[in-house]
Amino acid sequence: MARIYLGDYRKCIIVLGGVVLLALLPPAAGAGDKAPRKVAAQGVTIPDVLLQRPKVASERGLYIAAEDALEKMKRSDTILVDVRSAENFQRYRIPGAVHLPLYALKSKPFLKGKCIILVNEGCSYSAMEQECRKLRDSSLEVWILQGGMNYWYGAGYALEGDMIAVRDLSRMSPQDAFNEVIYDRWVVVNIADADAAKVARIFPTSIALPFGRKGTFFAFTAKSRLSSYQDPNHSILIVDENTNHYARVEHTLREAGYKNIFFLEGGRPAYEDVLAKQAMIWRTDAKQTITVKKCKNCS
Repeated sequence: MARIYLGDYRKCIIVLGGVVLLALLPPAAGAGDKAPRKVAAQGVTIPDVLLQRPKVASERGLYIAAEDALEKMKRSDTILVDVRSAENFQRYRIPGAVHLPLYALKSKPFLKGKCIILVNEGCSYSAMEQECRKLRDSSLEVWILQGGMNYWYGAGYALEGDMIAVRDLSRMSPQDAFNEVIYDRWVVVNIADADAAKVARIFPTSIALPFGRKGTFFAFTAKSRLSSYQDPNHSILIVDENTNHYARVEHTLREAGYKNIFFLEGGRPAYEDVLAKQAMIWRTDAKQTITVKKCKNCS
């Protein structure tokens, strides 16, 4: 009869444990595939140009930190301009802010000679950066509040208005997400569990950080994986298959000191709807592109 010594027994246990652990881990993106799978949404194949768009550098010099903005707001020549919709401005705002849409800023003579700080919810900056550059070209002192109202509120600074509605401040629409995640300030975090691969296909560069059923280890793993993105120069977009875990994830990250965090409204399906529409627009534009051949008899 073959003898099994204690040392061999321990080795067997270690090997078996490793096999079980590997079996439980989610497969790497594309694992087992001979070729990358086509991503489809609403029956529409999404072209790679929409999924793997190159990152765009943010213009850091246009932004002012919340702490520095507070110091400037002590001056009588500083105006905090809220460029969100009038409806959202009425719901809640930073005390002392005035409401003006972006397109109207140049036509307001009372802004001349003032220090202007532009603010919105903090998740959509592309239009603000363009307008900020134009206003600076007109010799105005203009800044964008870094992190917007979301970071401002997360840092403990005051807001006024409907404080129940403020809960929506950290929600980001799928269309805004599509427009903004190409900027290098954005970090997308995939918290999905069983459907993590589906989320990863539409956000190929996302960080996998599954929340799990109870979220027992989420705070620990978030601390080790996201600590370098805690500064106001970065914004974190949380994406799940649905929105069931958003409230608990937000509480966990806020408790850990994360201020500039957003959550994709409607989860993966809502973003796929936007991708499908963008794919149809992209195909229409591609078909309308006409190649003009040079005339043989023309010089």
